[in-house]
Amino acid sequence: MTSLAQPCFITELDTAMILEAAASNDDIGVIVRAHLELERAMIRALEKKYPKYEALKHDSFAQHLRALRALGAEGAIFQIADELNKIRNGIAHLKKGIKTSISETDIRNLCSQASGAFGGRQDVLGFVCRLGDEGPKPLKEFSKAKQLLVISAMAAMAIDTIPQREAEHSHRANISRDA
Repeated sequence: MTSLAQPCFITELDTAMILEAAASNDDIGVIVRAHLELERAMIRALEKKYPKYEALKHDSFAQHLRALRALGAEGAIFQIADELNKIRNGIAHLKKGIKTSISETDIRNLCSQASGAFGGRQDVLGFVCRLGDEGPKPLKEFSKAKQLLVISAMAAMAIDTIPQREAEHSHRANISRDA
């Protein structure tokens, strides 16, 4: 009889870059690094599902996100990606003036999109975590920059493991069908 043990998913998150960003006092750098890591996770997921994905020559965050959605990926994880992209675009473009820091509104909007995304937990700021030498403590006790990094990293890890989770789901469905 086959055991249905809890699956283990592997992510390729660049933890060194996340920790480097966490040690920084530069909110713009934090936002850019979080955005980059989320984009890298989308590319990895797409390339694992479709080894010739690069042939499409998608070169933007929005294109990778649209590709995942076109393939059926959905949920709050992608709303987090949308919100992080809005925050990043807010610093990269001068539509509303110069922005150099992460605001309470940025965090509130990011948390709103993350509500329910991770294990059904509504308040992600209540998650207890460790970041580098800081913690363990609730995420709400970290700086806004670290809150943004952790939420973005959680979303990146979830996106990074999409192909693995889909394969596990198919495997479990086959086991159930064959039982």
